[in-house]
Amino acid sequence: MILCSLALSVLARGEQLAESLPPLSLDPLPQTPEALWTDYDPAREPLDMRIVREWTEDGCIVRFLTYTIGTFKGKTSTMAAFSVPKNPTLCPAIPC
Repeated sequence: MILCSLALSVLARGEQLAESLPPLSLDPLPQTPEALWTDYDPAREPLDMRIVREWTEDGCIVRFLTYTIGTFKGKTSTMAAFSVPKNPTLCPAIPC
């Protein structure tokens, strides 16, 4: 039963892991940035943002987070970032 559930979850995950960017066609070769990104839909995949850690420092709420940037070579790729405060004047060390 467990093996069967594992196999189903792997199959379901494989269907969801389609490439974020369509394969590049060299005929014709895209000549502009707009032409290169014409088939890309950034809203197609969920952002899946997760707050890893949050703390208060010098009156600022600082968040370390990760978010999904896409699927490449069948694997989900993520990016890490620090959030920018709503009122940057309270945190002058963070550029706007």
